[in-house]
Amino acid sequence: MDQALPQKDVIKTKDCKGLKVGATTCGYSHKGDLIMAGCSDGSIQIWDTRSQTFYRPSVTIEKAHDML
Repeated sequence: MDQALPQKDVIKTKDCKGLKVGATTCGYSHKGDLIMAGCSDGSIQIWDTRSQTFYRPSVTIEKAHDML
């Protein structure tokens, strides 16, 4: 893979106040239609790739996991 591939979109995780928050883990569904991120504020954020917009997650679950 010698050629650089251009990126199409960048997903930035944010907390409920709109401030940047770090993603501690990421994953995607087996069909590739969902992208998930576990964030350092304890939230899980899910984007639907079929919507063609990544400004906001389609689903946000606040306080979904303990922060370390």
